[in-house]
Amino acid sequence: MKNLFIVSSPFQCISALEAKTQLALENNIIVAVYYSNDGSNTHKQMREIFKLSEWNEIVEIGLERKKSKYFEYISIINKLKQYEYKNVFTGHFGQFQNILLSNLITSKIYALDDGSATLRWHKSELNPNIKSEVKFSKKMKILRYSLIGLKTYFDRKRVNYFTMFDLKPYYGETIVQNKFIFMRRYTANKTVDNSTVYFIGQPLYGEKLVEKNVYFEFLENIKRYFVKQNKKIIYIPHRREENLEEFGNIIDDNFKIQRLPTSVEIHLLSLDILPAGICSFYSTALFSINKIFNIDTIAVYLNSEFLNYNQDGIENTYDEFKKNNIKILKREDI
Repeated sequence: MKNLFIVSSPFQCISALEAKTQLALENNIIVAVYYSNDGSNTHKQMREIFKLSEWNEIVEIGLERKKSKYFEYISIINKLKQYEYKNVFTGHFGQFQNILLSNLITSKIYALDDGSATLRWHKSELNPNIKSEVKFSKKMKILRYSLIGLKTYFDRKRVNYFTMFDLKPYYGETIVQNKFIFMRRYTANKTVDNSTVYFIGQPLYGEKLVEKNVYFEFLENIKRYFVKQNKKIIYIPHRREENLEEFGNIIDDNFKIQRLPTSVEIHLLSLDILPAGICSFYSTALFSINKIFNIDTIAVYLNSEFLNYNQDGIENTYDEFKKNNIKILKREDI
């Protein structure tokens, strides 16, 4: 039987690669679902990760920008439901993924990590003990698939987890711990440059989570904090950070920007000399890098007063950082 992986971000691709390796799976199809707001950087990074291993088939959806992907989705669903699968893995539970899962014959369905979203899924959205309401507009979109004979009900109790997080089962679901076997093969014999720290950027002001002036004020303070320790910062922009001209005067010999063609985890694997530490606000990469590499991981704490929304979700992420021995750097410390 075949195994199917459905991914829509670079880290989901890494999770798929690790599941394929750890579980020694053969006859694997990977489906990349691209969204209109991804940007070309997302596509490039995902394709670079696909190259790291053999896949029996790679299917890409959403390469062309269209107002509606309805007919493209139907075509892919009809193609994929012809087969029977031993395992199906997905890093997202959107409308397309849920309808696809509803129409597949498979022994097991696994959620792949999509960063700290996994914690939210397990706690609420995929928790069968919590009832969730479907908006009327979504019901109408789902109805279109029912009218052509596709199943649309997805049973959340079928979801198991392949995850780097220490989750507790609610109802007997299988939780497989991601040991990062593939990535850790390549971490031996690396040295550390104690004069350099990577800062992983996030599109926080672009997504209006924080104000622009707040984001750059934090970066200035973080820069001063590390300069006092005789360390330079290499800022790694998020793939959705497009306008780097806004960094202006912050860029100098102690703060440089380097855009990566792949995920930061894969980039670190390619280096012989690692930075002394990896710092960010609450990037998912802090979790994975902390488990893969023997270097410091530091989360800069964003007080709720600076956040325009999602205060509880971000606070939960910082709580998980503490559980994973990731250092929390508070504003008063910088």
